[in-house]
Amino acid sequence: MLHSSDYGPGSETANRHRMVLEERIREKISDYAYYKFTVRQTRALNIFFDLAQEYEDLLYLYHLPVQVLQFFFNLKAELYARDDSGSFVVQTPKVGPETSLPTLAELSLGPRPSLPSSSDASDAPSTWWFFPVKGRPSTSRTLRDDNGSGPQEAAPTHRDEREILAVLAILPQSSLTEHEKLFYEKFANRLGFCLHNRILALKNLEHIEFVRTLVHDIGHNVIVPNLHFKLLMRQMADKISALRQLSDTILCEREDEITSLHTLCDRIEEHYDEISKHFHQSSFFLETLLRQSHFDQGRYVLQRTVFNLVSRVVAPQFERYRLRFQERDIAVAEDYDADTARLTVNGDIGLLSQVIANFFSNAVKYTRQTPGKEGLLVRCSVHAFPNVFGEGRDGVRVEVLSTGVPIPRNEADQLFSENFRASNTENEHGTGHGLYFSRLIINQHGGQCGYRNTEEGNIFYLVLPIHNPELDGPA
Repeated sequence: MLHSSDYGPGSETANRHRMVLEERIREKISDYAYYKFTVRQTRALNIFFDLAQEYEDLLYLYHLPVQVLQFFFNLKAELYARDDSGSFVVQTPKVGPETSLPTLAELSLGPRPSLPSSSDASDAPSTWWFFPVKGRPSTSRTLRDDNGSGPQEAAPTHRDEREILAVLAILPQSSLTEHEKLFYEKFANRLGFCLHNRILALKNLEHIEFVRTLVHDIGHNVIVPNLHFKLLMRQMADKISALRQLSDTILCEREDEITSLHTLCDRIEEHYDEISKHFHQSSFFLETLLRQSHFDQGRYVLQRTVFNLVSRVVAPQFERYRLRFQERDIAVAEDYDADTARLTVNGDIGLLSQVIANFFSNAVKYTRQTPGKEGLLVRCSVHAFPNVFGEGRDGVRVEVLSTGVPIPRNEADQLFSENFRASNTENEHGTGHGLYFSRLIINQHGGQCGYRNTEEGNIFYLVLPIHNPELDGPA
């Protein structure tokens, strides 16, 4: 175990750190003496570094080096940053070269002109130069992880290639001297240091926000439903107790006790089946929420597969809640498209199941009598929605209608906001997180969700793109 004295002012560790830092200071003094940067070059470096600390928005950092180079040296410049797929994407106004960027392997060797050096491109006055912008080798690769919705890019084999975060392209007014190339290389290095730290900070914030949201999701999608699981266990315990009492009287061998015993056994078996289904569903939800990929990326990562939305998600979840509806004397109805086979989507079964479960869970809690009408009703409808995502891009629309008083218009717009609960929640338990979670997942699938009210009651709906192999390609 380390104690505070191990790091005290006079400790061996502190003295070793002091010696290392003093040596690095001397090395930097020697380096800058060797560089012999001009006053203008030194000011450009210092001002860039100062301003890089002022703005939190990554777009400012993308534009800043281009602005500094233009201001101090009247240079055309562009910055190309790597996206999630590993491709370089221009991040500044397009004024750059028409030729393609050098390969990662070429950039790993250092600055390069836009034409091969054998053609004397380095002496041409209108030659674009490309300077690799590198991050720190220990964490650079983690800044460009795949987004989870497609195949991951093959990792570069050379370590220097993995470190490259961006490319700084400049168009000097005349051929570059070796001293100028050294300056722009150091400028790109300084940019790489700032860019690396900024992206890492944003990733950390994204991870923190995801963990905070995940805690809400686990509470809403697992812990809260497990309260019902506890209720089922208590009910089963009562039935077991009744069975034991009945067995004490079985010695009388009266027919009515025998019949009651069989009936009770049947009910216990039904109850066991209900508990078993609930347990497996909660386990499935928990495994979906706690995938390693979510924590690696700091957000929900879709595990996509092509499946039928009705048979794999909607119908099973509706069946799961059927008994809950019956317990509250809520009539149920299902209205599915005549051709359910075509209602296939390319999505995450686990996460979409939790979205549908949220809709049904809310229907259990908040279904009331619609003014002027009798009875309680929940109706689930699933139908194709032609061209909803553009010409030839059909969708599948899921609606959950529940009778009750319409939600006020000023509240309806906030229903899918985090931690918001409408005024009709009364004494029903809830977190105000379920619809927010649903919106995140539906948006990530490229879909839509919302609320509207009708004469029958309140409708919550979602629309997802129907998988089209001809347009979307194979799953």
